[in-house]
Amino acid sequence: MALEKDKRKKYVVDRFAQSKYAIMVVVYLMVYTMFLTFFIYMPTLWILGSENYLLDAQVQAAREFFFLEKHYLPALVLTMFIMGLHSVIVTHRFFGPIQRFKSVTKNVISGDFSKRIKLRKHDFLKDFQDEFNQMLDSIENRRKEINLISTKGSLVLTELLNDMEKGTLSAAEVGNKTNEALGRMKKLASLTEPTDPLP
Repeated sequence: MALEKDKRKKYVVDRFAQSKYAIMVVVYLMVYTMFLTFFIYMPTLWILGSENYLLDAQVQAAREFFFLEKHYLPALVLTMFIMGLHSVIVTHRFFGPIQRFKSVTKNVISGDFSKRIKLRKHDFLKDFQDEFNQMLDSIENRRKEINLISTKGSLVLTELLNDMEKGTLSAAEVGNKTNEALGRMKKLASLTEPTDPLP
């Protein structure tokens, strides 16, 4: 059974989808940050803009404001960058398997049933991997059986026609070979019928 290499060489396997997801994560984080920043800065700005507070309180509020501006905002930007990068790494474990499923599906469409899915230990969709491979095994086995029965049925019919032309078969022998050919045709028909689903 041919298996794809277990090690994935790059993190960005679906640039559009992964970028879209990363941007969505960053946007959510920005919205959350806007509300958080508002509630953090609001008391300080309220003191600075109000005439009801003493000068000492306003000076202290100004110091807090500059402290937050110096330390909080850079940390916030760095956090958003790290979150965006982390989302790309995480989605790599989801979109990577999807790319493998797409690749194997294309092989099946082209008539190659030899490929199988093999995901890494921490990839998503591992529960679907076994069912997908079982489906491919079933299709490949049925395909081989259909080809074998079809070949044997063709040989029986060819032999029957040749013997009938030569006139070397009795009526009973013709009936036996005809029944054999019909039996193979029924077998072929049964292979196209659905089987009981897996538990």
